[in-house]
Amino acid sequence: MIKAELENEVWQLAARSYREQLVEILAAALAVYARPPGHDDLTRMHMSGVGREAFVALRACLGGEWRNSDPAAEILWLRNHKREYLRHVLLRRLVMDELASEQMRDSLFSIDVGA
Repeated sequence: MIKAELENEVWQLAARSYREQLVEILAAALAVYARPPGHDDLTRMHMSGVGREAFVALRACLGGEWRNSDPAAEILWLRNHKREYLRHVLLRRLVMDELASEQMRDSLFSIDVGA
């Protein structure tokens, strides 16, 4: 499975599993997020990939950052490091709650060992 597909699966499973609590999980993660120094690429997250529920939860947490408050938009703009950080937070939570697939668990393990 390619990285983009796994990322979409993580977001979709988190939305199905945590429902309204997803906003709280993301908000808590962003409250302690520290941007590393240096320049980071700006990426687009598509509603069609992560799913409507996850997309709406993330938009609620990002507020007006990078003009992400447009309710009609089907993409969100995030810096790559923040995107990876949020994916890792959700992945870790899914694994700890025993909701993750085997591929998700393997992905978390590879991130943790630096592979």
